Amino acid sequence: AERYDMRHFVDAVHTGLLRALTRLRFPAVPSPRLIATFHQPKAILEELVAEPSWLRAFDAIHLLAPDQADYLAGHAESKKILCIPLGIAQNQIDANARDLPTNPIPEALPAHLSDKTLVLTVGAWLRDFDQLLETAKLLESRENIVLVIVSKNLELDLESAANVHLLNQGVSEADLQALYRRAALFFLPLRDGAANTALLDAMTHGLPIVSTDIPAVDFYSAGLASTAPGDPIALAALIEKTLEEHRDSKCREDLSQALRKRAASLSWERVAHRMFEQLYLPLLEGRTLSEVIQRQTDTPVVHAMETNA
Repeated sequence: AERYDMRHFVDAVHTGLLRALTRLRFPAVPSPRLIATFHQPKAILEELVAEPSWLRAFDAIHLLAPDQADYLAGHAESKKILCIPLGIAQNQIDANARDLPTNPIPEALPAHLSDKTLVLTVGAWLRDFDQLLETAKLLESRENIVLVIVSKNLELDLESAANVHLLNQGVSEADLQALYRRAALFFLPLRDGAANTALLDAMTHGLPIVSTDIPAVDFYSAGLASTAPGDPIALAALIEKTLEEHRDSKCREDLSQALRKRAASLSWERVAHRMFEQLYLPLLEGRTLSEVIQRQTDTPVVHAMETNA
């Protein structure tokens, strides 16, 4: 591995930390530059990184949300820390921007819900389902509103939640995209978070977003998501307010276009360019991008990306 200029651990809480420890224990041994990407929010990083002093062995630390830096303060030099967002596949952006029917009926959706106003939640990781159920109770008087959850193997007590429908075995990709198109609003109740692929997916559809107020949501949506503290009363009021505002087709279209534009700015092509310029080039001892590309003809790989299986 020493033939590489650098090694980038894209899930650094595992093998990346062991490599950092090796570097600290054997500083005389030649080593490529080490880059670490951390996906987890601050509270989880505190649990996973048992010895934060190892972080000083990395030459660059890549974060996916700005508030993750709160954990690193005091453990790594600030000049080594860069926040570059998670990207979105260009084909996904293009597919969701096509002029398709806005209200397709997904096969996974029961017929009796086809005329309801759908508030969609997707995923499970760090979602606050207690918050969601309490919010749903406060919306029960709005008989036209149904909260639809798409996830897998959740254990939720829905006996008293008549306005919540759970698709608990996952759905096909086609049905998932149809649900995004059919929904009136995307609801993301969170306990914590950094990058969130469901949020990005909602943005590519231009779907209005209501979420718990955490820094990562504001960072990825560029302030276009409507957020409230983790309080069901505030979230229920915000859902009602957002649905009412977007009954106006121009208001809805303006927001949809802004969300899609923000999603396009996060295409992997653009994010990869930022990663190369901000993460890699500063570690290449002053070489320019053209020099690095030229050198690729002489060496097998300029940088290696690793993740644990």
